[in-house]
Amino acid sequence: MQKINEKIKLIDKHLEQRAIDWPHRKKAWYLFNEEVDKLYELLKQSDNYLPVAPPQKIAHTIKNFEENSVFICGSMKSGTTLLVQLLDNHKNLFCMPGDSWFAQKYLNKDSDIETITKVWLKRFINSVGQKPYWSYGKTEKDLQNFVNYFHYYFSKNNKEVFKTAISAFYAASNTLEKEKSINYFVEKNPFNELYTNQIQTRYPTAKFIHIVREPLSNITSLNRHALIKNTKKSVLLRAFYLRFLFETALENQKKLGTSKYLIIQYEKLILQPSATMKSVCVFINVPFSETCLIPSINGISSIANSMYNNQRTQGKINTASLNKKWKKELTNNQIKIIVNTFEPIMNYMAYETWNKENLEYQNKVLKLILNLTYRIYKILIKIKGL
Repeated sequence: MQKINEKIKLIDKHLEQRAIDWPHRKKAWYLFNEEVDKLYELLKQSDNYLPVAPPQKIAHTIKNFEENSVFICGSMKSGTTLLVQLLDNHKNLFCMPGDSWFAQKYLNKDSDIETITKVWLKRFINSVGQKPYWSYGKTEKDLQNFVNYFHYYFSKNNKEVFKTAISAFYAASNTLEKEKSINYFVEKNPFNELYTNQIQTRYPTAKFIHIVREPLSNITSLNRHALIKNTKKSVLLRAFYLRFLFETALENQKKLGTSKYLIIQYEKLILQPSATMKSVCVFINVPFSETCLIPSINGISSIANSMYNNQRTQGKINTASLNKKWKKELTNNQIKIIVNTFEPIMNYMAYETWNKENLEYQNKVLKLILNLTYRIYKILIKIKGL
């Protein structure tokens, strides 16, 4: 027990470093991984290690919601994190934290129990790379329960990783005293919209909520993210891929219907949070709750997932993200590329005034060239299966 508590203290130090921006964050991430791997070995060797089912009432709750799913879709930096954190504390929902990469990494793929338990133990400790840390439990008992339940459900669920993770997260972070009446689990991951067929094969009754963000702001935030990580990608490619995701949202909604595929705007979520979250709750088929206006992780107020340090507000919706930073951070040519790439589709995305607001950047010749180039790009991206 002493060794486990010492390891928890050491991990705490790495978590504080992990919350700092790159490159410090990258180094802390490696150290964090190493120490959690060692913690896992201690938990596995503990006298308290015993893969068993959780208390019957908790197990029954898991069985009640484990096949009822809501998947959040959208581009990176479009508001997917905010949306799942607003749903987090609803009494009828269990939200998986951070990006789970369910469809991309775990659907119909084998994993060995040792490797995969370590992966999800790290997410149990800290899922988003910043505070709140240990939001699902910090004591030796919490961590031991997670490993025990994960191993139990991994065997029970025929090695189905994501289903195991959902069950272990819920069982380890809930007690009989704070049991909720959960009807659905919520998973979020950028680009879920590209995997709706695969997700529906596994979860036939799945619902999808696709959040979109005004492209000038979305691409500016993506550029900022790339700058912090020292990676590069042209604005043209970002614009083409984001338009491809917009069109995918429309195609998915047409195919699945509005009862299974909801598209919401990030800007309306920020400016009209109550009305937007009420529509989201109606779509999911759960009652609206005031908790849907406060972002949290497992009920603990969370910090905004912003690329700007001065906008990382805690426990409230950050309205500063609508300040049109693109006017300062994008060049005139970059703005023209984005505006003329998106002009044909913005009305379909319910951004009725966007084209008029950006009329000064529109150019008929440039729009024609970009649209022809985009058609070729779209063919290629579908051929490659990206």
